[in-house]
Amino acid sequence: MTNILYLGEIGYRNAGDDVMWELFRRYANQYLNENATVTAAIQNEKMDLAPFDSVVLGGGSLIAPSYISFLYNAMMKNKPVSIWGSGLDKLAGRVGLTCLLRNKPIPASLISQDTKDKITAILNGAQFASVRGPLSHSFLCQLGADPVKLRIGGDPAFLLKPEDAADTFPGERILSRNQAYVGINWGTANNQIYGKNEAYVEDQLALAAKFLINKGYRILMIVVWPKDIPSTERLMDKINMPGKVHLIDSFSPYEHLAAMKLCRFTINFKLHASIFSAVMRVPFIALGYRFKVFDFGASIASLPFVIPTDSPKILGDIVRLTGEIEKDRPSLIRSMDKELRRYDGRLTDKFFHSLNKE
Repeated sequence: MTNILYLGEIGYRNAGDDVMWELFRRYANQYLNENATVTAAIQNEKMDLAPFDSVVLGGGSLIAPSYISFLYNAMMKNKPVSIWGSGLDKLAGRVGLTCLLRNKPIPASLISQDTKDKITAILNGAQFASVRGPLSHSFLCQLGADPVKLRIGGDPAFLLKPEDAADTFPGERILSRNQAYVGINWGTANNQIYGKNEAYVEDQLALAAKFLINKGYRILMIVVWPKDIPSTERLMDKINMPGKVHLIDSFSPYEHLAAMKLCRFTINFKLHASIFSAVMRVPFIALGYRFKVFDFGASIASLPFVIPTDSPKILGDIVRLTGEIEKDRPSLIRSMDKELRRYDGRLTDKFFHSLNKE
């Protein structure tokens, strides 16, 4: 019997984190030997490593201090470790992002030497190491990771397919099929965003929604996490156009896919809302509130459609990008499809076969 521990932000009812765990189990059942079992560390609980033969760092922004320490401890106990589409976020910060976007070296003082040493030991000693996007890859290689051994696998949610969408979603029956819809995702990161001003971003988004409604669109509000409901309801109050804004009362990623299928395009705060949109081949505008959103954008050649939340002209950027999407929607969809197909198999065949070598 082979016991595998999956590390992830599981148990918080976050649609993105939960669907990645579901996808891991789906492909584990398909590829792993019959004697293998997979267990998730629920809500980042401290788990005894003794019963496990190997550890997988799962999808999410998990290349972070607590997970680095856990993985390093596992390696010191001779447990094989693997990285399955994880990425950087807060550890890189705005400084790291700016350096990468300008092709500048990362300041040596940005990350402590101890953290650098642990990250390098984990990535270079891993059984299989694949990160979410090219920005995570570049950052980690500057820290000392082997650029050949460290792969870019894309976000694990790229494994979703349009046919995974639910047949329907709450409230669909009252929506007109002759109406053009824009999906909007909003929420909170507790002001831990670039610019540290969620209120400003929310006000800009309210103005953008009014602009879109005046153009003839109707709005579908899509929420990926229960804690985002108060922020979303506040945004709806600011828009203040009853009957023209519909809240999708669901936290199911499969119902989110179904709702996005109706949209001409989406505007998203949370990372996986943009990823769900891309999976459905629906053009998106992503609000780049932290490193991970830019990492995703870069992974599918969509950085021009990521608006930093510290931009002084978010409304203007949304208006401009709306025009670009309306003008070039078919070519944008073809580009998204081509980019996503590049990742086929990167987090399935080779990865799970490496686990079978245990």
